[in-house]
Amino acid sequence: TRKASSPPGVMAASRRRTSAEFQGDGSLMPPSAHVVASPRGGGAPSREEHANGGRPALRGANPRGGSSVFSATKLTGRRRPAGRMPLRRVAIFASLALNVAALALLRHRYVVSHPHHPGVVSLDQQHHVCAPQPGTSGAAASAPSTGKPGVTSDSVINLDHGDPTMFEAFWRETGDAAELVIPGWQTMSYFSDVSNVCWFMEPDFDQQVRRLHRTVGNAAVDGCHVLVGTGSTQLLMAALYALSPAGAVQPTSVVSTAPFYSWYPAVTDFLRSGLFRWAGDANSFVGDAYIELVCSPNNPDGAIRDALLGSGGAGKAVHDLAYYWPQYTPITRRADHDIMLFTMSKSTGHAGTRIG
Repeated sequence: TRKASSPPGVMAASRRRTSAEFQGDGSLMPPSAHVVASPRGGGAPSREEHANGGRPALRGANPRGGSSVFSATKLTGRRRPAGRMPLRRVAIFASLALNVAALALLRHRYVVSHPHHPGVVSLDQQHHVCAPQPGTSGAAASAPSTGKPGVTSDSVINLDHGDPTMFEAFWRETGDAAELVIPGWQTMSYFSDVSNVCWFMEPDFDQQVRRLHRTVGNAAVDGCHVLVGTGSTQLLMAALYALSPAGAVQPTSVVSTAPFYSWYPAVTDFLRSGLFRWAGDANSFVGDAYIELVCSPNNPDGAIRDALLGSGGAGKAVHDLAYYWPQYTPITRRADHDIMLFTMSKSTGHAGTRIG
């Protein structure tokens, strides 16, 4: 060991400086602190203020004893027990535990407050799905046709989008009498009746549609063609295409009297066709060539309507009679128009049934 003169308060022996990142118990030390250990005991402790903010340096408590544990002396003179878990680890563990508990609490509240979410099935819903309904056969009651839970006292009704499941209870009570069996060999060909304008429609279905309207008295069917499609939306778009002149310089204006069905503008402009375009309220329309959409009873106000602009010349009218059934309004006359739209979703509630 090389001797050297040292100023007062500094040890005369050479010192071994260890830049410590970890204490002997595995805990982190402040990155600005240094552990200064003397190779021999004795001597007055020195102060190291380099990169330590002027605070006392950390010195070895037992430089010879073979122990790798060091203790930090604070300004208060108290010592931190070397074997205790550091405060930082305790804080991290507590934070993790709180996060897990919070997630569990949020999930529980979500399940309680959203019992009808598609991904959440409560005990009440399981009972509703599995329990047979009175007056129905086992096959009919085993699975709901809607694929969703029934309406309860705390259900929320979305007035922006309809789903006519209110007829489901009626069809369940009807039981086996409402069953329809289609043989596997039927409807295999593209053609059901080549002599009909709608050549893919079953002749028996055509006859039953006419029979239903005659019985109810809501539409004149003699001398008319019955066409089927995948919902009124497809038939409406087909009517717009058929009624628009192919050689017109400007697109044909499509109008409806306000308040009108909110889906009319979207359906009209969906294909961005150059043959027709949405032109808004029929009350403010000025022009010759137009297609007027007449909904009666009207959605959304239920009013009975006739064409405002009338049909004639370059103007045509499409009558949407989806709600012209006795369960919605009194049937006072047989509707007799060139183009009339009806739908199974409103007449019988079979919104998911697609034919044609």
